[in-house]
Amino acid sequence: PFILPKGLDIQVTDTTLDLSYDGDVVLEESLGRNLGKISATGDLQIGIRAVGGEFTAGGKLEVAGDVTGGTLTAGGAIEISGDVSGGDFSAGTTLDIGGDVTGGTLRSAGTIEIEGNLDADCLHATEIFLRGSKIKCRAISATERIIIGAAQLQVDAIVAPEIDLDPNASGRVTVIESHNERGANKIKGGFSLADYDDMFGNAAQFLLDRGVTPLGPATAEVAATTANADVSTHSDHQEEEEEEAGEEAGEEED
Repeated sequence: PFILPKGLDIQVTDTTLDLSYDGDVVLEESLGRNLGKISATGDLQIGIRAVGGEFTAGGKLEVAGDVTGGTLTAGGAIEISGDVSGGDFSAGTTLDIGGDVTGGTLRSAGTIEIEGNLDADCLHATEIFLRGSKIKCRAISATERIIIGAAQLQVDAIVAPEIDLDPNASGRVTVIESHNERGANKIKGGFSLADYDDMFGNAAQFLLDRGVTPLGPATAEVAATTANADVSTHSDHQEEEEEEAGEEAGEEED
């Protein structure tokens, strides 16, 4: 028999389906309505192709399709297999999107991973991994690390203690601020925050307007790593110069 469990609150209008349940929810049908407020104290799994609404899960929130606007909040992970169009997403652990992202704000207390292209307002997480070929965003910030592949970028600010940009990354980024030494790439601009302040002034306000917090001082470990890299580079240059001098001396003796 079909049983409506205790702890279930369901409201159906001519256009909207609202549902709240004290536990896990698997939703495969919307009864021909748009989804409104869907809430579960446990995990929430939505198996509908294209959805938009206000979704809340105490645990993991999974959408097996596209998300068109709305608000997604989870105490655990958020996983979206399709594309995202607009919305405000906040994950307690990880936020994974398998398609493209157009519009919206994405936040995660853990990682953000986006497989497709990105055209959004801002991203903030502990770690961010962007694998699409086109990235457009006002601000991308992380408390630990940002890794971006060989993409065409149009970004106002990228800020994290460690930033890893693919050598073939191109486009324009106004400010790139990190503690690590970054390799060569094809990106135009890329001012440090100090350089931006020297040239244009009001650098702190530039970040504030984009919801980004300036980096604190580098940790002793990061500072030591950077110093070691500088020493290694200097040693390499010194060895090359000694080898060249030795070769020249040998040629003169001949």
